[in-house]
Amino acid sequence: MSRTIAKHIYMLLDNSFVSDARVEKECETLISAGHQVTVICVEDPKFPKEEKRNGVEILRWIAPSFNAPLRQGYEDFLHDISNKILELNPMYVHCHDFYMLSIGSQLKEKNPSIKLIYDAHEYLQGWPFYRTNRGINRLKGKLVYTKLKLDEKRNLGKIDRLVTITDEIGAKLTRISKLNTHPIIIGNYPKKLELRQKDNYFQKEFSLDKDCKILIHSGTIYLSNEQLTELFNSLLTFPNICLVFIGNRQRIDEVKNMVRSRLDWEKKVFFHDYPSTQEKTIQLIHQGDIGLLHVNLKWEAHQIGFSNRFVEYLMAGIPVIGTAQNFTHKMNEQNRVAEFYNGKKVSSLIEPLHKILDNYGDYISEIEKIRKDLNWESESDKLIHLYQTL
Repeated sequence: MSRTIAKHIYMLLDNSFVSDARVEKECETLISAGHQVTVICVEDPKFPKEEKRNGVEILRWIAPSFNAPLRQGYEDFLHDISNKILELNPMYVHCHDFYMLSIGSQLKEKNPSIKLIYDAHEYLQGWPFYRTNRGINRLKGKLVYTKLKLDEKRNLGKIDRLVTITDEIGAKLTRISKLNTHPIIIGNYPKKLELRQKDNYFQKEFSLDKDCKILIHSGTIYLSNEQLTELFNSLLTFPNICLVFIGNRQRIDEVKNMVRSRLDWEKKVFFHDYPSTQEKTIQLIHQGDIGLLHVNLKWEAHQIGFSNRFVEYLMAGIPVIGTAQNFTHKMNEQNRVAEFYNGKKVSSLIEPLHKILDNYGDYISEIEKIRKDLNWESESDKLIHLYQTL
């Protein structure tokens, strides 16, 4: 391996960097390789404007209005924040996702010698998130989404290297950017983790029978109310299964209200707060038996994206029942760790769920074969090599 020449890398991040597992892993990897890392992120009055944590300099300089590209004064905002960052004399700028690429693009325009890296965690061009809104907010959301897509396409022409999460996204963004280098594909795998012993945590927490099987749904809920109704009624046909939602977002409160409307659902469906770190989340999921993964396959971003939840379920040592993304389908072809159902008809999960329960030991054996390779340590060398070659 060639000798690493230390670089000062400036990461731009669209949150306040209180907890961001992927960015924390990247920072740790780069610092371990001898580089200096500064994260420039979003202002938050609850946290210091500037601090140092785990060897990372954190500058919370970006106004929270960074995500309003149609508001009056947005171009002035880009101009001002890019000028402030230029005072640091950055030579390596690593933009996490599309909002930050707009700032990085301004920096590149003002100083073409900057090496601009785009780290795309999502496929914006196939992620029409505004469709979850209603009424006037849906129209406003569509206008914002259209502007963001146009900005990303324009800004992609200024990047020097592309980092993303799957081969499919890499190929699509490379075509748009016209880069003559291959994208660097770095999966968002968790760090290696030794799982604790199962102790019937959920059964004790919710006063369930110790033999009750726990179906876990972790993170964002993409099921509509109609689909949730179908899911809950399907689970009523399983006398020994309960569902636990792990999450804190507003959608959880809406689902709680749904569950309270029916006594039979209340005995089947429970809720648990989302832990503060990825490690704690995986340990909590490990106390369940099966992971539920339902994504919106109408969105191309979900079809071709990386599935954090799928990997977290497997890292937690439990099989998965869900709708099939390209990534999850391909992984399941190599090792049978999941069963899939038709997302358009949620009740179609009944048969594959029975299959997992009836052959549970076989799925656990397959998971154990691949768990040792599903970790950040297996991916991080790609990031180190990127900065060696810049």
